[in-house]
This record gives sequence, structure tokens and C-alpha cells, in this order.
Amino acid sequence: MGIKGKNSLLFNDRIMLIKLKTDENDLVIVQTYMPTSGYKDEEVEEIYEQLEEEMENVRKNDNLIILGDWNTVVGERQEGDAVGKCGLRVRNNRGKRLTDFSKENEFVITNTIFQQHRRR
Repeated sequence: MGIKGKNSLLFNDRIMLIKLKTDENDLVIVQTYMPTSGYKDEEVEEIYEQLEEEMENVRKNDNLIILGDWNTVVGERQEGDAVGKCGLRVRNNRGKRLTDFSKENEFVITNTIFQQHRRR
């Protein structure tokens, strides 16, 4: 895969997006840092809205990867293809929001797919 043309970068306090032009389908990587539990849910929703706005600008045939620190607990319960069976603890409200977001967009929360050390 060769990188060609002009690559682009967008960021704010919580989201960074880089688009790498390639010979085939472009690669779009979004890094996000969600507010911690000390912030109001409205601020979390604002970040989700910003993410969704940026996702609308990604072409359907581009390869999209969204990663980051979501500051949430998705729990141990498998949820379709979005959440694997190797999550930790009990899902919290923000974990439910991330799960819903993932299911709506056909994303996979990959750190729930593989067995990890049971930390804390």
C-alpha cells in the first residue's frame, strides 16, 4: 500500500483524525479521548456528536479505525459482534453508550475480543 497525494490532519481537545491517501482505499484513523467520570454526560454526548460528524465525511470504501481512551466499562457480557466475551467488570452507563455506538456503526470493541489480565 503506497501513500500518495495530500494527507490530512484534524484535531481538537478530544479528537484527532488523520487521513492517509493510499493507492487503493484511503486509511482514516481517529484517536479520541473521552471525558472522565467527573464530567457531565452532556459533554460526553458532545464528543459522540463530533465523532459522528467526522464519520459522515469518511467515504464508504475508506478504511476507518477509531481508537482511544473511552473512559468506560463495557463489562463481561457479549453483545453481538460489537462486544466480545472478554470485557471486564459490570457495564456502566457510558459503557452502554459505547456499546450502542459500536452496534449502530458496526464497530467492534476489540479489547473485549481477547483474554486479558484481570486488572484491578
